[in-house]
Amino acid sequence: MGPMVLSRTVIRELADGKQILVKRSFRVQFMASADGFVLTGTPFAVSVDVPPVLAQLGELERRRSDSGPFPISIDSQGLIQTPASGATADANTRQDAKHTATGLIQGTVAPTETKRDAVELLGSMAADPRSSPWPTDLFVAHDGERRLQRSAAQRGLGRW
Repeated sequence: MGPMVLSRTVIRELADGKQILVKRSFRVQFMASADGFVLTGTPFAVSVDVPPVLAQLGELERRRSDSGPFPISIDSQGLIQTPASGATADANTRQDAKHTATGLIQGTVAPTETKRDAVELLGSMAADPRSSPWPTDLFVAHDGERRLQRSAAQRGLGRW
C-alpha cells in the first residue's frame, strides 16, 4: 500500500459561540507487522483559524512542531493499540501557550473570579496535553461520515 494523506481537524467551541479550528495533515504509510500494521507519518501542512483576540495563540499553534502520534500500532482488526494523543507538544511549547493565554485572559474585562477559573483551566490543559485523543477504532470501516463530539465543563467561565 502506497503513501496516503491523513488529516485531522480539531474544533474547540468557545463560550461566546466562536471556534478555534486546527487542521493538521500528515503523509502516512501502512506497513505490515506481525500483529497487524504500523502506521508511520510525517506532518506536511497545518491551518489554524482563531478569533482575532486569540491571534497570538493561533500563531503559536501554527508554528508548533507536531509529528503526530506516529508510529501507531494497529491490530489485525484495525484498532489502534498504542496511545495516540494527537497533542504531542513539548512542555516548553505548552508553557509558552499557557503564558500567552494567561496574559490574554488577564487583559480582559472579565471578573477576577472568572479570570482565575480560566487560568486554572489553562493550567490543567497545559499539564495534560492528551485532551483530544485519536479514537481507537479510527481505521475500522464505518458507513457514512463519523464525528466524535465531547463537551467540556464550562466551569463558570462565561463570556469574556
